[in-house]
Amino acid sequence: MNQPPENDWLNRVLKDEPPYINDDGFTARVVAGLPPKRRHWLRPVIIGTATVTGILLTFSITPPVELLNQILAWTYYGIPLIPVGLALAFMVVSVKFAIDEP
Repeated sequence: MNQPPENDWLNRVLKDEPPYINDDGFTARVVAGLPPKRRHWLRPVIIGTATVTGILLTFSITPPVELLNQILAWTYYGIPLIPVGLALAFMVVSVKFAIDEP
């Protein structure tokens, strides 16, 4: 679709440049001197605690039977449950990113 022009000076310069600049092992020494990567465990705990707290608050404010009846009424009368689905999807994605964070 959008092809870059053939005479683009930046593409030409990048293609003509050598791929690596010799630094006499400086990069390797710096990388070897970095501390090992730590696994962060606190973020998933905070997100999980917030999720469970939100669920418990929801059920403590609205009795579960009444909440279930309301959800069934929404479904029966054709009111879409898109906001509920989006909230659940957002929760799943944020927990996944919290767990997989480098």
